[in-house]
Amino acid sequence: MNILEILKALIFHSMFSDCSVAYASQKPWLLNATLRDNILFGQPYNARRYSRVVAACALQPDIAILPAGDLTHIGEKGIALSGGQRQRIAIARALYSRANIVLLDDPLSALDAHVGQHVVESGMRRLLLRRQQRTVVLVTHRLQLLHLADHIIAMEASGSIRNQVRIFNKHNILICDQ
Repeated sequence: MNILEILKALIFHSMFSDCSVAYASQKPWLLNATLRDNILFGQPYNARRYSRVVAACALQPDIAILPAGDLTHIGEKGIALSGGQRQRIAIARALYSRANIVLLDDPLSALDAHVGQHVVESGMRRLLLRRQQRTVVLVTHRLQLLHLADHIIAMEASGSIRNQVRIFNKHNILICDQ
């Protein structure tokens, strides 16, 4: 079984249950809409939640310099943004969602180490992982993030599983599946 088969199974399961899926890819895409609409992605606006997500993704300085703040149009027909800004907006969309399954396909790759660490600590740890009944799949090359995982899967370049480790509790008891 490879990672694509696992993800297909998760998505298929979500179609026939009360699950929903949020996704942030390595190459972010944005709607031709306001920055706020790109984060909300059709969900109702909750000012407190929105401001926590914006802070967790270090977007406040970027929003402060935009002509209309978070109501500035972005995307192909709007203001041009850097790759890191686009990536943080895509991550913010996943963080703002209330999805049961969150797929993060190497979203930290376009971020420098300092901003990436802020997003991990403030966004992923405090907003995503604190909620029970949520599955977060993070694909990353940053080995320093392994301590956050309950289940680690090492992949071959072909996409097949090389090895996996399950962490059954936070007392560092590991079970290896070969």
